[in-house]
Amino acid sequence: MALGFLMIGHRSLTTRTAGAEATEPLPPRWMRFRLERLAAGLDVEAESQEWRGGFSDTPNTRDRLYVAPVVEVGGRGSIYHPNLFEYDLFGENLVAYEQFDLSGSPDPASNGSESSWDPLIRYHLNGRILKDKPYSPIFHASRGRAFRDLDFFTRTVVDSESYGGSAGYRAGLIPVTVSYDRRSESESGMARPSSTDEEILTADARNSRAYGGETQFTYTHNTFDRLNRGFASDSGQSHRADLTDSEKLGTADWILLRSLLRYGRVDSTGRSDEDFQFNENVLLRHSSALQTFYDYSFNRRTSGGTENTGHTGGAGIQHQLYESLTSSLEFRGDDQTSRGASGSLDVFRYGATLSENYTKKLGSWGRLHLGYSFGIQPEERTFTGGDIQILDEPHTLRDTDVTLLALPNADPATLRVTDSTGTILYLPNLDYVLFARGEVTEIRRVSGGHIPNGGEVLVSYVARNQESDQYTNLIQSFQWRLDLFGRLLSLYARMTIDEKPGGSSATLNEFVDTVVGVESEWRGLQLGAEYENYDSTLTPYTAYRFREGYNWAPLTYANLGINLSQTFTAFPDTDRRVNYQDFIARCEIRPVRSVSIKLEGGYRIEQGDGVDQTIFTARADISYTLGRFAALLGYEYHDEAYFADVYHKHYLYLKVRRTF
Repeated sequence: MALGFLMIGHRSLTTRTAGAEATEPLPPRWMRFRLERLAAGLDVEAESQEWRGGFSDTPNTRDRLYVAPVVEVGGRGSIYHPNLFEYDLFGENLVAYEQFDLSGSPDPASNGSESSWDPLIRYHLNGRILKDKPYSPIFHASRGRAFRDLDFFTRTVVDSESYGGSAGYRAGLIPVTVSYDRRSESESGMARPSSTDEEILTADARNSRAYGGETQFTYTHNTFDRLNRGFASDSGQSHRADLTDSEKLGTADWILLRSLLRYGRVDSTGRSDEDFQFNENVLLRHSSALQTFYDYSFNRRTSGGTENTGHTGGAGIQHQLYESLTSSLEFRGDDQTSRGASGSLDVFRYGATLSENYTKKLGSWGRLHLGYSFGIQPEERTFTGGDIQILDEPHTLRDTDVTLLALPNADPATLRVTDSTGTILYLPNLDYVLFARGEVTEIRRVSGGHIPNGGEVLVSYVARNQESDQYTNLIQSFQWRLDLFGRLLSLYARMTIDEKPGGSSATLNEFVDTVVGVESEWRGLQLGAEYENYDSTLTPYTAYRFREGYNWAPLTYANLGINLSQTFTAFPDTDRRVNYQDFIARCEIRPVRSVSIKLEGGYRIEQGDGVDQTIFTARADISYTLGRFAALLGYEYHDEAYFADVYHKHYLYLKVRRTF
């Protein structure tokens, strides 16, 4: 091999000048490559899955064995000169033996055994052309395999491949960048696997001013094809354009102005949604203790033959009389309209809210916080025609919270739930479940589904028509919290009172929500207990919530952690209950420098009204490193029962590497 053509392990040329070291430019060379990683090893995976549906006595089983000798090569190189073309490359060359054994499938042709030897290449490549120029193109390509944790109890294996790049002009008055990404991934390790293919084109332009102002325009086009849970497909494309501007004006930048103009459109299987938004916000900082704010927003959403439009505006003042006392007064008006083929709903409301917040440090032993707010808001609802279509109602789904749809008498068959971008469509009973709570509907995420705990979703649905009505919203909120001795003991309570005097015909939700709790933190111990009484005219409930945790490091090489939580929710008007409990334990041990052991396991049970799910998950990882030799041995067991469906999984993996 001629070193004039390929140089491995090259160094920059240097000269000494006046006791200092100066770097001379590298001379051109057709190819340079500095080897930074060379390794050989073995990957082994053994997986066994068994799924039994509620309507079948025969389990569907899938056994898989994967064995792959591996050669890893990685480094950094260039062609002709680093300033012309420079790249980073890491690759794995595998010749993998894979065997599948399938049985119990409803399709007899799918059952049987199959094995093959397949050449596989996994890699990560990043390249830069003319890297010192403001128009330098950048590109990337990768193919790999990784774990994805949907929550603690559900881990999947994701095989992904992507490539793309970006180019533009990153200097001047308005730097512009255009990028393209092509991605595909398949998600396995669950009873019903998923896959996604998408192409994303993004254009970005921005102008930043010396005084701190900035204007940015971003356009994204996404073409996607998703197979969710093995049988529900969703294909289409989306467009989104954002124009934002921020300005700082006046002496000492006392005026802050923020503007947003947004357009979005999603066309996919069975749906066509369009969204337009405009927001304007002004903040005036009159002094360190006084500021006023003003805002206006317009929103228009369409889906099929339904159109929702809304105007919202407000103005307020905030004053800090003392360091511990903050007062605010806000005026707000809201005009919302929903029009569909069968009916329409017009909502007009306006009003004011006064808030007071007081925080006081009590010597060295405590801190007290008090808060109160009072709002008055006359509201007029006008229903015409038949049923009402609601588009993209936002909600946040948490395991221990009760989440209710805004309008009563929702038709479950019309519900559509997406992520916050509106492009990922979630599936009923697999990603979320619905419960009728009198005239209102509760929505709850399913553990192991694709909605993360605390994830934001958009819900569209049809609600049966109601009578038009006028009333006044009277909302009061009280809250206090007392922390003693560095949070050794914390007491808190909050109450929200929502009254609607004047209403006579519409179905309205009036409630008093009371929460009291106690918390304690001492060294590695955390304890908490909370009681909530939601006294509602539509869906009253009570909830007891408990949490216990302990983190302990008995030795310098060992860490232990235990977290438990329990929630018991009762709906007294229907005599129904939902109980949720989980237990999670983790342990990390490093008995010697070369060995690391990680153990974790958890048990979750949710039973009661409309839900019956138990999950047990256990994982163990043992890694060993000695010099240039490294090995990782892992095992995962997953057992899940969801109503009449039962799912079991054993997954064993071994990864061995020797670096040269």
